[in-house]
Amino acid sequence: MEEDWEKTLILFITLIIIGGFYISPRVKKINMTYYFALILILFFICIIQRQYLKNWSEDEKKTDYTLVYWLYNLLSIILFLFLIYVLGLNPKIKNLKGGANLYDTDVNISSENNMVKNILSKGAGTVVRGISAYTNFWRKLARKVLGRSEEPNYTEN
Repeated sequence: MEEDWEKTLILFITLIIIGGFYISPRVKKINMTYYFALILILFFICIIQRQYLKNWSEDEKKTDYTLVYWLYNLLSIILFLFLIYVLGLNPKIKNLKGGANLYDTDVNISSENNMVKNILSKGAGTVVRGISAYTNFWRKLARKVLGRSEEPNYTEN
């Protein structure tokens, strides 16, 4: 591919990602599932673009795309962590969270000394619930694809 087309494609993909971030608050007001799907699509677009940049930066005769490649790597990591955070915030994914919905998610700001501690503990709890939902989602998907039952069969010998 010619360098001009590569640069145009990089600019176009970057504009798509920025446009996705721009419309994401409006999508979040409509439906949390659509919001998660939008962030997931942006994440996969970023991963695909990162792979193209890796291939293009390895060509020694063309423009060096190393900085853009590492920026897309950073953006991919940030989007992945944000996906986990969104999963932890979504109240509609109760069946994927296991028992994570039993915990209180209201931040109690009663005294200024405990305010930072409460906010940090609730934020960490949200991230943990997001990781739990993420792993449960892929575990259930793998069970469906492989044809295994939802509940393990325990037999006594």
